[in-house]
This record gives sequence, structure tokens and C-alpha cells, in this order.
Amino acid sequence: MPLDRNKILQVAAKYVDKKKYDKAINEYTKLVQKDPRDARTLLKIGDIQSRQKAFPQAIATYDRVAGIYADQGFSLKAIAVFKQIRELITKHAPELSAKYSHITPRLADIYASLNLVTDALSAYDEVANQLQKTGQDAQAIEIFEKMVLLDKENPLPYLRLAEACCRVQDVDQAIEAFWTASQLLLKMQRPTDALKVIERIWHFRPEPRYARAAAELYLKKNEHQAGLSALAKLQVAFQANSKDLETLGLLAQAFEVIAQPEKSIAVHVEMGRVAHEQKKPVLFQEIVEHLQKIAPDNQDVQALSRLGPPESRSESTSAAHPDKTSDTEPDALKEPVSQELDANVDEVPATDRSEDFSDPEDDGVDMIPDAVFETEQRPAHDSFQPRTHAQQAIDSAEQYRKADQFDQAVSELHIALESEPNSIPIREKLREILVEAGERDGAIQETLNLAIIQIHNRDPDTAEALAYEILEIEPEHSDAHNVLAHVLALREEAKAAAHSEAPSYDLEGTAPAEALEPSGSNQLHAPTVSDIPGPSALPRFTPAPGGDVIENPSDIAPTAAASADVVALDEEVVALDDDVVALDDDVVALDDDVVALDDDAVALDDDAVALDDEFPPRPI
Repeated sequence: MPLDRNKILQVAAKYVDKKKYDKAINEYTKLVQKDPRDARTLLKIGDIQSRQKAFPQAIATYDRVAGIYADQGFSLKAIAVFKQIRELITKHAPELSAKYSHITPRLADIYASLNLVTDALSAYDEVANQLQKTGQDAQAIEIFEKMVLLDKENPLPYLRLAEACCRVQDVDQAIEAFWTASQLLLKMQRPTDALKVIERIWHFRPEPRYARAAAELYLKKNEHQAGLSALAKLQVAFQANSKDLETLGLLAQAFEVIAQPEKSIAVHVEMGRVAHEQKKPVLFQEIVEHLQKIAPDNQDVQALSRLGPPESRSESTSAAHPDKTSDTEPDALKEPVSQELDANVDEVPATDRSEDFSDPEDDGVDMIPDAVFETEQRPAHDSFQPRTHAQQAIDSAEQYRKADQFDQAVSELHIALESEPNSIPIREKLREILVEAGERDGAIQETLNLAIIQIHNRDPDTAEALAYEILEIEPEHSDAHNVLAHVLALREEAKAAAHSEAPSYDLEGTAPAEALEPSGSNQLHAPTVSDIPGPSALPRFTPAPGGDVIENPSDIAPTAAASADVVALDEEVVALDDDVVALDDDVVALDDDVVALDDDAVALDDDAVALDDEFPPRPI
């Protein structure tokens, strides 16, 4: 007997009006049994289940409806139902989030198919973050690559991809993504953000290309301190090729910024000599004209001028008089200025941090830290080596510390901790710098982190000493007292192990029940090391002492074209935080002798920008 659809719908509607929901569902079910893909009727059933607060059943029904809509090409309807499911799960059934984890990827794909870029990026980002939390980094990278293809002019997806690659130590792909992001930021007239990203690259691979890029952006600030930072970068490029005209030009500009005109003139003379050697008459003439304006009486400038453009020196004249140049050129042109610059490396004294770099009466060169012209060659970075990486970060942080650039020093070490969260040398250096910078809370936190690492290293003596350092400052510090409890547990375990007999592996003469009986009846009830989470979950100190260092470049807002109210990049990031990949600044909760650290800590700082703000809606 055929069903009368209209009659069934009328009967069901009357039951709904009388709040007889179960009978209404029974009527609607008759129609669904006849047509299992009757989405409209299923939607009515889902609505009734939601009214009954039968949320698991309602969510299952809605999921079925959304799938039917998506398969039939009703994408907007599918989006609406999927969003309703997400809302129900968030508000009423969070325990079902894992079961319905397929919804967000499905939503992202639908958004992408409709070219709803902002919504798609937001959904994909949520999917990738969830994958990272569950350790599926390779799959997360695939999602970030989709985001890059979806919006190639947006630096944020590139930064997300770069940070994800850092997590799996794919430095080459990370650097490529970071570099693309920096160039997009420059196109968007955001040089400060671009510089932070290039600094992130420099941390992994200090090469001339990135040195010049960073130096150029520092010099655009036209500040004394920025000039010193530029010199620190340019030294690497200069060592790689002392005759690179671009490097020499930036070096001359850097000396001008730090008020060292004599040095700038010397570098310009070197540039002229190199331009002459490389047969570049136009550039040579421009350099000579510039020098004649600013230092007409300088002997080196006069000697350079007498050389004349490269074309005017005929091959025959040079061959006939091979020693003519040697007779007329002063010593400054016989020997490249690069030798003079190298010599100055050893003459630069250490900088006292009490001196003020911005003092106009200082002559400048004496104020440059030793590390600015450090001549030690850095190791090759073709492959990622954690030990080399850690030592490089410590050395770099020490350079910044000598120059009183504590914010950059802290940032360098935070970035290094993303790769080596258990590194005692990095954390010790970080604590030292935080103490010197007057960051009391940060220093205490790092002391606690070191103590926790020593607990996991089963070194109770060192952990105890660190805990007492904290208690000397804050006698009631609960976390430090809990560390001491774990120290006691470690010693008790060691004591028990020392007095216990060696286990026997000879089962002869042993009853089967005895052989199978579990050991450990006399276990300690004090807290054990296993109560403390692994050092990889340790938090990092959030507030860097002043400055404009990015902890996590992935906090950079999307594109200016996306919306007028794009969230501005916070001062606290890189760390390309990061995260990045980085540790979150969640509080260390040591409750009931357990250090509870959130394992899904993500890089890059407690100033992470909410996804809804990072991806503001675009008009369809």
C-alpha cells in the first residue's frame, strides 16, 4: 500500500505541536524508510531530537543530512548543517568531537570548492593544528601546502607551512616557505614583519643572501642600534666574498648609520677599486663622483680618481709599463681596503653593557661589540644538527647580550628551544640572560624548568639545588616545594634499589603461582618521576624584555586585502609562536605532586591570534 506523504507529514506536525515528539519521529521515520536519502525529512527528525536534548542522536542525524546535501551538490545547505553540528558538539557534546573529526576537513573542502578562501583557510588551519596535536606532522604539512595553493599571495599560509616543516626538521622547505613569506610581506609594505621572518631564516641558515636581506632592512630604520645589527649580518657576507659590490655598499651605509664616516669612505674606495677591477665604468664613475663630493681631500679618493674609468686604461699601456700603477698608487690602493676591515676585527674592544649606544658623542666603532665582527667561520648548514644548532643559538644570544639587545637574545633562545626543548645549555643561557635583564619571573620559571629536566635525568642533587634557589627568592613557591618532593622520591627509589637483592632468573624449585606473581608489593607511595611530564612540554617565558622581536612569524595577520580589520602582528612572536613549533606559555600546574603540562602546547606564544580574526570573512 503506497504511503500518503502529505497525510504523514500532517500527522507528524500535529504530534510536534502537542510535543509528542516520539510519535512525530515515528511518523517521519516511515517516510525515511521509503526514501533513505530524504534529507528534508531527516532534517525534521534531527530538529526534534535536538529539542528533546538527545544531542548524540541529533548530531548523527544532521551528519547524515549534511552528507546527502554535499553528495547532491547542495554545498551551501551542507555547510549550514555541518556548522550546526559543530555548534552542538561544542556546546552540548564535546566528547563526540573525535568521532566527528571528519566534519572540519569536509567543510574545508567544500569552502575551497566554492572559492570561499578565507573560510577554507580557517578550516584547513584548524585541521592542521589538530593533526599536529596528535603527532601527525606529515599530514599537517599536506594541509598547509593546500592552504598555500589556495591563497598564494597570503604570507600566513607560508608561515604556517614553514613552522610545520621546522617541526619535522625539514629545514630546506621551511626556509623556502619563510623566504616566500618575507617577500610577500615586503610587497605589502610590511618591512618590520619581513625582517622578523628573515631573522627566523638566519637562525637556521646564516648565509650571505639572507645576511644582505636582513642588513638592508635594518639599515632602512636608520638607527644606531639597527646599524650594529646590520654590521653583524654583513660580516658573514663579507667573509664569503669581500669583493661583492652589494655587500660593500651595505657595509658603507652601515658605517654611515653608526656615525663612522671615515670607515664609510674607506669602504667606498674599496668599492671603486673593485668596480675598476670588474670593468664597470658607470658604477666606478658614480663612486668617484660621490667620494669627490664628501671627501675631496682624502688621499685615497684622489688616488682612485687618477685611475680613470676602466676603458681608458689600454691593454698596451698596461703591458708596456707593468709597474706604473705600483709607482703612482698609494699604499691604500695597492692593498685592498678589505684587509683594513679584517684588521679592524681584532681591534674592536668589548662593549660594556652600561654604555649607551645612542650617545652622540661616542665615536661608534669602539661601541661595536666583539661579536659584530666575529671572524670565526660558522659550520655548514646543509643538514640539521641539533648540537650545532644549539651552540649557534647560544653564541648568537651572547652577541645580542653583549650589545644589550636582551629581547633578541631571548628570542634566539626561544626559537632554539623549539628544536631542543630539553637542552640544558640553552635553558641555562636563557636563565642567565633573563636574570641580567631583570626579568625575575622569567628567570624563576627557567630555574624551575631546569629542575624538572634534572628530575627526568635522575639527578636529584642538581634539581634540589635549583629548587632551593627559587625558595630563597620565594619561600612559598609551591612548584619548587613539589620539585623537592620528587627529589625525595628519587632518593628513596635509589635507596630501595641499593638495598634490594638482585633478581633471580632461575625458576627451578619455584612454584608456578610464585613465578607469575607480580613484583613490587613494597612500592613507594611518594611521588615518582613519572608524575612529572616530559621536559619537551616545558613552558617558556613569554614576555621578552622590550624590543620588536617576533617569537612566531605565524602570528602575522593574513593579507591587507583580506579585510580592513586584519589583526596586527603582536610584538611577541618566532618564532616563526611559536609557535611554532613552539611551546605554549600555559602555566605549569604542579597539583598533587604532578607537574601537569599541556602536551598540545604549540609554538609561539600566548598571544596567538584567534583563527576567526586571522581569517576575516571575505565577500562571496
